[in-house]
Amino acid sequence: MVTGFTGTLQPALSVNRSAADPQLFVEASAGSVNVWEMDDSNSLTIAQTFPSAYNPLPGNFGVPQQGTSSTLDSVPNRMMNAVWRDDSLWATHTVNVGGAANARWYEIDTTNSNYTLTQTGNVDAGPGIHTFMPGVSVDSEGNMGIVYSQSSTTQFPAMMYAGRQIADPLGTTREGTVVKASTTFYEGIPGRSPNQYRWGDYPGIAIDPADSKTFWGLHEYSASNSAWGTWWSSFRFANDPPPPPPRLHLHPFPHPALTP
Repeated sequence: MVTGFTGTLQPALSVNRSAADPQLFVEASAGSVNVWEMDDSNSLTIAQTFPSAYNPLPGNFGVPQQGTSSTLDSVPNRMMNAVWRDDSLWATHTVNVGGAANARWYEIDTTNSNYTLTQTGNVDAGPGIHTFMPGVSVDSEGNMGIVYSQSSTTQFPAMMYAGRQIADPLGTTREGTVVKASTTFYEGIPGRSPNQYRWGDYPGIAIDPADSKTFWGLHEYSASNSAWGTWWSSFRFANDPPPPPPRLHLHPFPHPALTP
């Protein structure tokens, strides 16, 4: 039995890990971010703690939508994903910034055994606008891409992407871009609180192995008031050639066919 953690351990996708390297996990717990290691003997130990790394949201925090009093379950605080590449560990989750949900990301330097926090930043779209349910990845140049949802009382939930290039000022995130906008609010699968509905569970983002520069992201959008859809999209930074066109067909699904 493994003990000593209070949150959800998120395994890091290891892009170029050597056989001698441990498997890394990231955990968000009561405002702190913890990094765990698992070695070949399956021994899981905490490697580093970064206290007061974020301000948590209430566990049942709901994100508002345009046109309804119903909210979306933000699944706050819990780490959504992590990726480990070239001695940099990246992770992301949803936190509290001024009472709003904000996607937050971290870069942790794992060059030495004493891990250090290189930088952290938020996807802040402005007052009253919520960014949540994020997923992060990094390309071969050290550029970071992030997909997430965005919603507010004046916006239907939308799939977004943003990012930063390696030379950008530390802790900064470039302005987000709408990938897929919903044309209505969502009231499909019930959430954990009254008048709240499930959303995401979870985002996805990965680097195309064909070029190590194209980000492929997927997220949810509202296909109708009671049906969700999944949208795929690719993007890369402007100094690279344009990405290939999407290769997948995407279909909305009515909620009765699904289980949370």
